[in-house]
Amino acid sequence: KHTHSQLKIMVNGSEVVVPDNVGLSAACHKVLHTHDGEPGKIHLESNINNDYTFGDFFAVWAKPFSKNQVLDYIADANNELVMTVDGQPNQEYENLILKDNQNILIEYRQIEGRR
Repeated sequence: KHTHSQLKIMVNGSEVVVPDNVGLSAACHKVLHTHDGEPGKIHLESNINNDYTFGDFFAVWAKPFSKNQVLDYIADANNELVMTVDGQPNQEYENLILKDNQNILIEYRQIEGRR
């Protein structure tokens, strides 16, 4: 199984770059990883036909992610976390099963009308 998903994280209108080589080191090549020169492209390479979730990728990255938090940004009374997959709203967050050619957008933003 070898699939790719594209991840974009926006925080208050500014893109947060997903680092190169998440899940890769000289000693270890994780099933979920990123490569140099392919910003936000999540590679899923496995000899086992298991489902892997978006939460699994964040675990490899060692960063928090749920419907209430992405990285150090936490949804509260004034800020929301919104996820879309292929342009459609999605409520699966960390439970999203990764599939080939998904475009995943996570937006942390101020709730309209609130400061």
